[in-house]
Amino acid sequence: MKGIKNSIFDRSSGQAMVMMVIMMGGMMLSATAVAGLLMFYQLRQANESSASGMAVFAADAGLEAGSYCYFKEDFLSNQTPQLNIPYCRDSSSAFLNGASYQSSLTFTFNGDKVSGFVQNSYGFSGKTERALQNVFSNQL
Repeated sequence: MKGIKNSIFDRSSGQAMVMMVIMMGGMMLSATAVAGLLMFYQLRQANESSASGMAVFAADAGLEAGSYCYFKEDFLSNQTPQLNIPYCRDSSSAFLNGASYQSSLTFTFNGDKVSGFVQNSYGFSGKTERALQNVFSNQL
């Protein structure tokens, strides 16, 4: 009787081993797929942070270029500005790294006198867009 039990146990142990190998393989495959997906998201996020940095610096370059143009051309001494007037011949530019900017200037009035201006600049790099704003006011 002892020999009969061993032969039955030996036949079913092969099936259990095959099932265990299949289950372990499936778990390893699932863990690898999840780890690969997480790595993909991290790489994409790292690429987007690079584009975000380029867009911020492009927007900053737009503020600098607009400020230089405004103060160099001494816009207020030539004429009374109107709302949303283009203040530079070139209010946008593209860089060699693929980033670009667009900037604008809006004057604020106190009666007939100009009380300051708001300068907006938008930086673009890839699918990323960043905005910066300067507010100048002569009211204290």
